[in-house]
Amino acid sequence: MVLYFGQRFESATAAVQLVDVECEKCRTRYFFELARVGTASTSAPYGLGSESAEASAATYSLDDLIDRMSNEAELVPCPSCHWINEALVDGYRQSRYRFVLPLAIVIATAGLAASIIGALFVVNGPQPDRWMLPWFLVGGSTVSIAIFAVLMFSRALARKRIQPNRHFPGPPRVPVGTPPALLLDEATQTFRLADESKPVATGDCEWYEFQIGRHQLPDVCCQCMNPSDEKYAYERIIGPAVKLKLPRCQSCARAAKFEYLKLWLGSFLGVLLIGAGLLIAIIHDDLILWILAVCHALLSLGFAAWFASSRSAPARVAVAVLSRGIVRLKFRHPEYRPLTMWSDVER
Repeated sequence: MVLYFGQRFESATAAVQLVDVECEKCRTRYFFELARVGTASTSAPYGLGSESAEASAATYSLDDLIDRMSNEAELVPCPSCHWINEALVDGYRQSRYRFVLPLAIVIATAGLAASIIGALFVVNGPQPDRWMLPWFLVGGSTVSIAIFAVLMFSRALARKRIQPNRHFPGPPRVPVGTPPALLLDEATQTFRLADESKPVATGDCEWYEFQIGRHQLPDVCCQCMNPSDEKYAYERIIGPAVKLKLPRCQSCARAAKFEYLKLWLGSFLGVLLIGAGLLIAIIHDDLILWILAVCHALLSLGFAAWFASSRSAPARVAVAVLSRGIVRLKFRHPEYRPLTMWSDVER
């Protein structure tokens, strides 16, 4: 038996760039911010070459970022006529359903490998079973390739269904997190929002749409609005190699830790005692009772950790569109909110 282990490295690189657009219909010139996050992962077998693997992950994430910034776009309509250029539509389609290609490759590769392994068993097996060899070699390979083709065709069809201009000349329905259109003031060479009446970071019920790379968080504690300390920032993983850091001060971090322990202990004991009482009242077989009791205790630990973590966090975090780095935030402090270069807070 061969024992394999490896050290995995993940890297994420974010950037934002200003995109210059000329409307295909009315020739209005406007701009918008395109923000993307490039991600990559590598592994070092048996821990060998860990430094090289880590550097490669950073390089690959930068390559992924450059590729996304070059080929993707946002559905920002023209501020004058509401038309969205076909190049922007095609670029936005490239940002959707990106997971389908790696999923299709994994499924096809696994299917082909399973077909080959099955064929080897047939070849080395009894002679009467040799008739199954074509089924493994031809049938298994055909099914694997067919699944790959169906997934890729489904992705192409789903992307083709993205037609934001179907309601033209009416305003289109843009996706969540779409950046605002910007106009250039030729006299001062500065940018301004095309629609001054719409705030950039908005949300219903104090939920804010936050896009990594395009939005920023004020450098103050998100719980008490006092100066923050980077060592005590609240970290939340929202995707592979992508972390969201919420500024926090030392006193709020300590208070949150105490609150977490209090909530964890209370919820764990409460759920454990209630479940134990029900099990004792219903289950009469000692062996089954102990097995269910252990399972219930493990589930209680997991539930208590989740409940305490969600209740003691400085903000509620919900992933909206992971492929575009958009999350929804609801802060405990009512006056804390994300900022952008073009937000109504800084204007």
